[in-house]
Parts: sequence; structure tokens; C-alpha cells
Amino acid sequence: MRMKASDEPVTDAQEHSPDDHPAVSSKRVSFSSLNSRLTPRPKRLSGTISKPFKSPMVQKRQAGTEKSESIHQIKEKLSEVESRIQQLRQEGFHESDYNQLINRLHTYNEMKDIAQMVIGRVAERDGFTTKHMYQKYELDLED
Repeated sequence: MRMKASDEPVTDAQEHSPDDHPAVSSKRVSFSSLNSRLTPRPKRLSGTISKPFKSPMVQKRQAGTEKSESIHQIKEKLSEVESRIQQLRQEGFHESDYNQLINRLHTYNEMKDIAQMVIGRVAERDGFTTKHMYQKYELDLED
């Protein structure tokens, strides 16, 4: 059994008390104060707020007016197209004529592509550029 400096016997509970250990501070710290030290605190804003509050409801209203304006523009464009279709019908154009014209344009473009390939091969064979071949045969470069 150990003795304290005051000549009192030391019990087992006292013998293992952390207060007697030299590495332990005599100041007691509660868990709540320790927790508050470890929890980050939000930064405080300094000064005043420089921007006014913007309500999200105002933006929704503005978006709604933009949509209604675009719907109005689409309706105007639709009425213009429908009136143009009526005008063409009155002039004697029919949708079947339009389909026939599209088919002829496809045929023309296919034939033109083939002709350009032939001119390119002839130019390569003779050692000229395609541009030179267009000039030689008096063809338009923009066509």
C-alpha cells in the first residue's frame, strides 16, 4: 500500500486516478466544450449585403412571357406559311408537282457528282488540276 504525502493510505481507485499522473492536466474539460471546439463555426459576414434580393417568382413570370411571345411568333410564321401554300395552289402548283421536282433535283445532283468524278480522274491522268480542266472545257467553277 502506498502513502500520500499527507500520510494517508492510498486506495486502489485513488492509485489509478488520472489526476495523480503528471502528464494529465489538472484542468478538467467537459465533452460538450471539447465538441464545440472541434465543430467548425460558420464565418460571419462582414459589412452589408450589396445586392438586393431577387425573387425567383419574378424570373418565372418573365420566362412565361418569353414562352408566350415565342408561341405567338410560331403561330404568325405558321399562318404565313399556310397563306403562301394557298397562294401557290391558286397559281396552279400542286404537291405532286413539288415531289416530281424534288426527284428531278436528286437525279441532276447524282449525274453532276458522276461528271465531277470523271473530270477529276481525267485531270489526274493528264497531270492537271481540276480547276484547269474546268477552264479547258469552259465549265463554271461555281456550278
